[in-house]
Amino acid sequence: MAETFSVSQYNSILNSESFLQVYQLWSQYLEHLRHENRQLSAVWMSYIHLVGEVLLGVTLASRKCNWLLHLCAVLHMIPWCFAYKKFNYARYLPVYYAQMANLPVEHLMYTGILRTGQIEPSRSPPVIPRAFDCATCPGRGGI
Repeated sequence: MAETFSVSQYNSILNSESFLQVYQLWSQYLEHLRHENRQLSAVWMSYIHLVGEVLLGVTLASRKCNWLLHLCAVLHMIPWCFAYKKFNYARYLPVYYAQMANLPVEHLMYTGILRTGQIEPSRSPPVIPRAFDCATCPGRGGI
């Protein structure tokens, strides 16, 4: 599929009159759903925006090990924590962001490591300590 992709054909379609008309109609429809329609559609559109742009931005930053993208995604997430009444996130996420934004000042060595992507997310399954085995859990035949 990548071999058949033509940048010139893509640009011609993107700049065509019909595409611009469809894009303009689509933008008007989205604005109608966000502001002029009923409250339920406004809530769903805000949720779609939250998931589609903010939360997927955090996931993308983690997968690409991009520190600056992670900070940007966290900064965009803070207002949504207040809007959806996630008080613990709303309380501690600005503190986390402030600490991570000050990382270049306080710990210059770690900043270089994070910006170059040398720290990768762990993909291994979590190790469960023996203390939390089901035999020792109350109500499951244990203790």
